[in-house]
Amino acid sequence: MTVIGQYVSFSHRCVTIGNNGGLTAVSVTIKDVARLADCSIKTVSRVINDEPHVSEKVRARVLDAIRKSGYAPNLAARRLVQQRSFAICILLYPGFDQPTSSLLSRVLDIGYEESYDILLLSYFPALAPSRNQLVERINQRRYDGYVITPPCDADGLLTDLLTTYKIPFVLINPLNRSTDFPYVAGSDYHGAYEMTEHLIQ
Repeated sequence: MTVIGQYVSFSHRCVTIGNNGGLTAVSVTIKDVARLADCSIKTVSRVINDEPHVSEKVRARVLDAIRKSGYAPNLAARRLVQQRSFAICILLYPGFDQPTSSLLSRVLDIGYEESYDILLLSYFPALAPSRNQLVERINQRRYDGYVITPPCDADGLLTDLLTTYKIPFVLINPLNRSTDFPYVAGSDYHGAYEMTEHLIQ
């Protein structure tokens, strides 16, 4: 990763076939994409991060340059620049009646589409080691958002911490639906989509 002024150049290693028929590693950077698209590095960065203030014509040109060059932003660099983990945690209580597989499958699908990692984490609120581990992960902002399944949602410390740190979370089939926390009930397929979009945004 190369820092150019206030912009960041992500690099991607791609493989090409050399004149001798052998494989040669070539580094494609955001600077190369900008040159190919005949625009600034800042514009390429805006397109990559899906930011506004880029005309559709220029955006299409940049996307075409990205496709032709085989360039891909480095995930570690994206995490550094955007201060996000690009990961969502699903908290599960083993043995409890869990949400339908179709709903969780939809969460996984959306995470994949948005280049997010979806991690399943067993959580036992009554066990100190399990609770301490989760508290540490929340303090470290290890995940961008949480999907909380019952009975984990009954843990007031968990929801209080996430609210304090302003980390988005959504409850699935919560035991208590009288709170103001966002939740999805049943096997609501459309709700799963909106829930995951809420966490990602």
